[in-house]
Amino acid sequence: MIDSDFRLLLENVKKISESVPGAVFIGGVAVYLHASQKLERLAEASHDADMYIGLSDLTDLRDQEELTQNRRLNKQQFIKSGVGFGVYVEKNNALTIPYDEILVESKSLDGINVASLGHLLILNLDAAIDRAGSNKGQKDIRDIIRILLLAEASDVDLAKPFFNDEHRAFVASLARSPAYFSLADGNAMVAKQYRQAASSAVDQLTESDRSISTHRPKR
Repeated sequence: MIDSDFRLLLENVKKISESVPGAVFIGGVAVYLHASQKLERLAEASHDADMYIGLSDLTDLRDQEELTQNRRLNKQQFIKSGVGFGVYVEKNNALTIPYDEILVESKSLDGINVASLGHLLILNLDAAIDRAGSNKGQKDIRDIIRILLLAEASDVDLAKPFFNDEHRAFVASLARSPAYFSLADGNAMVAKQYRQAASSAVDQLTESDRSISTHRPKR
């Protein structure tokens, strides 16, 4: 059961997805929608929303919302119904994966365009590394584990070309994370099953040395 605030957020996300067809949602909202489709008990509400748009979509969005620049995070943002929306624009951001690749592999879930699980894994790993130790960083970790539990072989293949040494070290550090117990509602047996399933996904991810870089742009 989702609360009224998150329901309103999803309604606004859907309206934006309909009015700006090139918008692809990333971050917590996208992970929530994937989880709600595949394994609903893993879904966790988000308090804000991030999207990735093409240069051609920027004018359409500006006609609807008042955008401000966040130079520190290389993104634009706006407030809608009291909720913050982050906007990453094609060729004007520090995200690891180019917009056109995100777009071509995106999926429509409940009428909302979202990034694939494979691409979300890379974006969430980048965010978690940048925000390590913060409250948002803890949410990033839970979302990474969710993605590992939900990912299929095709998702892993999408992630592999962008998976680097920094990512590899981070996922290795999650092996004993208490987040598994949180996701399992404190059930040790279920937490163990989650660890094993996530470990299997990590093994698939690291079985081939196809990473393209040991470094990435900083936000």
